[in-house]
Amino acid sequence: GRKRRMQGILGTLACAVAVTAGSARPHIVLMIVDELGTGDVPWADPTIHAPTIAQLGAEGLRLGTQYAWQWCAPTRGSLLSGRFPMHTGYTGGGMPGDGEGMDLQVPLLPAELKRMGYATHMLGKWHLGFRTIDNIPVSRGFDTFFGLLAGGADHYTKTLEACGGDGEKCTCANYSSTTLPFRVDFFDGTEPAKTLWDTTTYDAYQYSARAVEVVQAHDVTKPFFLYWAPHKVHSPLQAAPEFLSHYPLDPNHVCTSTPETCSGRGYGTGSGGCGCDLMCYCNRRIVKGMMSAVDAMVYNLTQALQAKDMWSNTVFIMLGDNGAPNNNAGANTVFKGMKFSHWEGGHRVPAFIGGPAVSSQLAGQWYNNTVHLVDLHATVIDLAGGVAAQPSGVAPVDGVSLVGVLNGSIKLSEPVRTELWIADDVLRQDQWKLISGAGAGRESCMLGIGGRPVAAANDPNNLTTTCGTLSCHDKQLSPIDAEICYGCKCVSYNLTDPSCRPCLYDVVSDPGEFTNLASQNPERVAAMFARVLELQKGTVTPNYPPSDATAACAAMVAAGGFYVPWAKPPPPPSVLTPQDVAGNYTMDGTFRIELAVGPQDPSSGNFSVSFPGCPSCCWTDAAGTGTVFPTGGGALTVEAQGAKCDSPRMCSGTLAGGGAGDPVQIQWDCTCHDPPTSCGAMGESAWVKQA
Repeated sequence: GRKRRMQGILGTLACAVAVTAGSARPHIVLMIVDELGTGDVPWADPTIHAPTIAQLGAEGLRLGTQYAWQWCAPTRGSLLSGRFPMHTGYTGGGMPGDGEGMDLQVPLLPAELKRMGYATHMLGKWHLGFRTIDNIPVSRGFDTFFGLLAGGADHYTKTLEACGGDGEKCTCANYSSTTLPFRVDFFDGTEPAKTLWDTTTYDAYQYSARAVEVVQAHDVTKPFFLYWAPHKVHSPLQAAPEFLSHYPLDPNHVCTSTPETCSGRGYGTGSGGCGCDLMCYCNRRIVKGMMSAVDAMVYNLTQALQAKDMWSNTVFIMLGDNGAPNNNAGANTVFKGMKFSHWEGGHRVPAFIGGPAVSSQLAGQWYNNTVHLVDLHATVIDLAGGVAAQPSGVAPVDGVSLVGVLNGSIKLSEPVRTELWIADDVLRQDQWKLISGAGAGRESCMLGIGGRPVAAANDPNNLTTTCGTLSCHDKQLSPIDAEICYGCKCVSYNLTDPSCRPCLYDVVSDPGEFTNLASQNPERVAAMFARVLELQKGTVTPNYPPSDATAACAAMVAAGGFYVPWAKPPPPPSVLTPQDVAGNYTMDGTFRIELAVGPQDPSSGNFSVSFPGCPSCCWTDAAGTGTVFPTGGGALTVEAQGAKCDSPRMCSGTLAGGGAGDPVQIQWDCTCHDPPTSCGAMGESAWVKQA
């Protein structure tokens, strides 16, 4: 009944056509696979049974130097916003009870595409916060959503995965339940997916069925966008038997039905637990099975698009969200490190742009220049006929479109960017990568296939190098291990401090980051370090509401054991006409913005403005005046007079209030960045309409 047969073989794809300016806007599928390492795709590991993905990758353009954030939530925010996590402020959270989430003033990709006439759909993992109904996917631009709101769940029961020491937030320990549903993360549109929930169906079947339904129901007069974020191959490691059947058991290894664990540290046989080689073998088999499930979902989607006569005009983009957790049997090929680390194994992910709407001349080609998530956002906007560098939101858009690479106007040998701000303290310029700062060494002691392999004496097949970890507390560390665990930090952010030891690597000739060249290139280190400090001036720090795990758990229990938004959104604003708000305004009290934008993007719901009278102002006069007047499209522009200071700020907000002659209340949400698109200020202030 509910389980639809998922095939594992892709039929012949339609003949590819070039992506060119002026052609019909393509349908776009953007798939981000959870915890997919560079070694977890079939072109890196031919033993992985994923023929659909293998063919799409082979017939498309593979991106050989694709960067992401080092863990999943900020990656998703960056991909959908087109901004580095440092420019959105979203570098964590998104779990039940968290106040942190993607800033509602940051426009997201689905809303941009929807304004351009696209039908927008989402399947899978959200992880951008769900504190209120305003934070969920259908409130951020998606027409439909089916998936999980937080960061991970059991692939059968859909029960939220435990999150470490977060206690009440993830366990709801103050409530007791001996039966399911309890702590279930399974959502459909604006409500829990109660009628679709069970504990025995492998979720790949449910997501695949919904993907087919969405395609079948699509109005073909509109372009189609699907953002699919399966939470495979994320833990818990679970693969349905039919997908594991692609990987016959080695008679030399006996695997249980559940993932193996290593209770001991290091690379030998863990005391009281299985050997690390067994963990690697058994868990790696499950990871491969999960990847086969992803492949089957992709196959069913392509078949549905073909049946709807949409496939021939489809661009299909796939990427991973962060480096694989190789202590959980993921693989990062030649790269040192894993998820959470600033080594290449934490940030480098597999990616390709394929589908029939991509030029067949790109088949089998690699683009090995530096690419970031934000560039894929810009590429999607560009493919859809929009302007990738749109100015709305709390910070500049950081992406560079790859459409020129796709249509041949940019050669495969030509970079679209020569600098990439990978993370707060990590910068790449050309082939050089600098790792520095207070947090650069966090989780850095993880090793992978291409980190410095350390095989256990009782492991002749060297299997531990695919998933082993090295404890930074081990008594004996070689020099390179000591660098991995304790080096590359600069807590003081002062290069003259002897404890400040940033690392410099040539990641083109040394992708495994074996050789620290910092001491040989002090001038380059100094210049790149100075650039990092300059970039950090533009870091955004959102003013999140407080977290409330108790309220989230109570809302879950009240919803019958399903996670739902737990806080009420602010009341909706009054809708004002330009006639209501035209006139002179002066500073007085505080007020809230909910409408009105500048003329550059009148439909965005966001605008930039300069104003006086608050702490750390760019404008020095404490009670200056401003004028609000209508512009094209019913949008509004706010201007104020004053003297600029040396610290540029940017303010974003919307306008709400009563009718003509009534006070207009606005609260400004202000964040710094360089370079500014306008000058504003931090803090709160007010414009009150003059009589």
